[in-house]
Amino acid sequence: MSFRSTYILFALLFVQLIVFGLTQFFHLKKPKEESQFVFAALNETAAPLATDFDSVVIERDKPKKEQIIFVRYEQGWKMTSPHHVLVDNDIVDRLIGQVTRAKRQKADISQHPSEYELDPPGQRIRLHRAGKEDEIVLNIGRASSTTEDAVVYVTTSETDKVLAVKKKDIDLAFQPLQEFLAVNPLSISALNTSFAELKSNDQGFAVKKTAENNWQFTRPASYGDADYEGGPRSKDDAITGVKFLLEAIGRIHPRNRDDYIKLSATDDELENYGLTREKPATLFVKVTRTSDRLVGGNETPVDLLLLVGKKVELGKKPADKKAEDKKEKADTQQEELYYARFLLEKEDAQRPVVRVPGKEVERLLKLVADPAQLRNRNLVSFVQAQVDAINIKNKGTTIKLRKTGELRRWYVFDAVSKPVKAKQAVVDDLIRDMVVPRLIREFPTGPDAEYGLDKSEVALEVWTDGIDRKAEEDARAKAGNNIFLPKLVNDEPNYRFLFGKTREDAVYVKKIERGKKPITVVIADTLYYAITANPLSFVDPELLSFVDKDAVRLEIERGGIRYTIARDDKDKSKWKFETPKELAGKAADSLAVFQVLRQLSQLKESKVVAEKADDLSSYGLDKPAVKAVVTIDKAGKTEQRTYLFGNDIQGGVYAKQGERDWVFLVLPQDIESVRKAPLRDRTVFRFELRDVKEVKFSGWNVAGQPKVLHVVRKDDDAWEVKEPPDFKLDAEQLNAFVGLRGDMKAEKFISKLSPRSRFKLEAGEAFQMEILLKGSKEPLRLTVGALCSKEDDPELAGKSYYAQSNTLPGDVFLVPSLSFEKMLKAGPRFFAVADDIQPPKTPSKK
Repeated sequence: MSFRSTYILFALLFVQLIVFGLTQFFHLKKPKEESQFVFAALNETAAPLATDFDSVVIERDKPKKEQIIFVRYEQGWKMTSPHHVLVDNDIVDRLIGQVTRAKRQKADISQHPSEYELDPPGQRIRLHRAGKEDEIVLNIGRASSTTEDAVVYVTTSETDKVLAVKKKDIDLAFQPLQEFLAVNPLSISALNTSFAELKSNDQGFAVKKTAENNWQFTRPASYGDADYEGGPRSKDDAITGVKFLLEAIGRIHPRNRDDYIKLSATDDELENYGLTREKPATLFVKVTRTSDRLVGGNETPVDLLLLVGKKVELGKKPADKKAEDKKEKADTQQEELYYARFLLEKEDAQRPVVRVPGKEVERLLKLVADPAQLRNRNLVSFVQAQVDAINIKNKGTTIKLRKTGELRRWYVFDAVSKPVKAKQAVVDDLIRDMVVPRLIREFPTGPDAEYGLDKSEVALEVWTDGIDRKAEEDARAKAGNNIFLPKLVNDEPNYRFLFGKTREDAVYVKKIERGKKPITVVIADTLYYAITANPLSFVDPELLSFVDKDAVRLEIERGGIRYTIARDDKDKSKWKFETPKELAGKAADSLAVFQVLRQLSQLKESKVVAEKADDLSSYGLDKPAVKAVVTIDKAGKTEQRTYLFGNDIQGGVYAKQGERDWVFLVLPQDIESVRKAPLRDRTVFRFELRDVKEVKFSGWNVAGQPKVLHVVRKDDDAWEVKEPPDFKLDAEQLNAFVGLRGDMKAEKFISKLSPRSRFKLEAGEAFQMEILLKGSKEPLRLTVGALCSKEDDPELAGKSYYAQSNTLPGDVFLVPSLSFEKMLKAGPRFFAVADDIQPPKTPSKK
């Protein structure tokens, strides 16, 4: 290679290096990629929103020349050309989205607009942005084919370049005018409506929203609050709540777009259909819609009208031939229909005529005829926890209930000599009686004097969040923990109820709610009797209680006998009698004692009848039928709790706690053990069958059988008969009989005053059972005598046997006859196998 060639090659390499270096130095970039959108500039920063536009114009030359104009109003879209009519907001929004977000498709395009019917275009869509002078224009030419994947050729206001988009991506641009009509022009619900007015002939009413789920009548104003929730569905499907009212209005709309009969009716046509704005033939409805969407809607309110005209005559076809063809099938249906008209209140130019089903129209007409069905039948509308002050006035006496103190609990003022705790359950029940749903039965309209409300002597006043908490805290800081009547924020209660005459199970009441006109109502009498009861029914007497395990002694005086029972020092689970003398040292029934203590420790009054009784005899408490004294020991310090129980009356038993002055009622079932439970331990035997070593029965008086049966255990599964000889023992029968006596209890102890002659418990008269346990020298003995007589117990007479036992020395008691009857009658044969006992042989005479 020559030097000249070498120089040339090095020079070329040097130039390339320089170019590369300059490229890196100036950071030269690749050409910007072309946008995928037809409107590239419009989508450069962010996707455009339908709410950015305030008008949409569709101009068509084919299949017919027409111009469709949509203009945005406060909450949606309306058509202003070629007709004035409300349209489907969603479809117009979607059309805007299709146009502004249309994507270009790759296609071999010659860039001669005339080849694609774009010079001039057969259709044009113009979008105007609010606050802008320019328009977004999409010119639409011919389609590539009629297939589903066809593209359509377009140009835009951004470029004259011919572009291709999928026809299905802008399919709404080709929809006929009819498809833009609103199927539900009002689009209202209980969530987006703040006012509703209904009129028919000379009747009508109006309601407005005052707060969330709170509505009030504006016509007639005397009706007060309207019921939002309404009552349960009735047989006649009456509308009883604003929620159901708005739902019913919202369901009145064309079944489909074919139900549009006229889009621009003349005055004469509107007259014929009964749809004049001033006085529609059937029903006038005005609603204020606050938003068209649940989320993100325009909150600017807008008034809409629904005019319901004449009934559609079945089989009658519209004068318009084209409409006739569309309606022919629908007209043959037997559903009752009405002519109707939907429009914005401020635009009389909207004159479409549609047909709507008549079911909801008929329901609304019934409500217009009797709007009282919509009146709020709830007596109050507060949250129960917000009530903190109540006054009850009854014939000159005032009870003041206040939720106060550091623990925010209810106290009673003025009904007693000093503030006392209120009975929480009673106050809660009182408040609950007020909030019972649909408590109001009627709304009488007569004068107060007719219902005894002009001279009412019973009143109920209720405050919600009524106590001045700041003042209360300041006063408590000075007064310490003392309870005092707190100051109210407002002397006027939130609710004041004056009670008048009663009738059957109802009472007349004048309801006075702060800031509203008084109304007269009829409610159930439950609330009336709750506030006219004894004022002390609101008082909690605060009975002193105790813990069961702390009780060490129980004294009960009943039936003229005083029983004293003390807890065993060694075994805390056992109790023994100290008195009366004849029971001293004997075991008490631990379970019965526990039940008595539990009832006393948990004693609750059902009603307070006196703060302090001057004459206890009127309640049977001077000489109580039952008196109980419980001694408790807490860490070596003893205290007593005394309880007196007097006369029974309907609904309870008079009672008094010795440490308190209150006289109150308790429910009989709450002191059943205190008054009646047997306190003696009635256990006769307690053993396990496996511990039985010997069993001996004696004293049978059955002819032809031995009088004694004596058996000894050989091992765990077998017995040996000691007497009589040759006796074949049924071991299973013996085990069953003896085993059931292992937890034997007396039914009743018999008084020692009863004549012993009728017991038949002496030797030669009675049957005896002896059971020797392993490790014991002395057997357990049970002697069974005669059947119980009526003198000792009429109920157990003939059903129980008199009995004695060495485990209960000196006592005569009763045991169930069913436990011994078969065995006593059968004799030893009861324990034999296959009746193998043979009668004894008679000695032969020599």
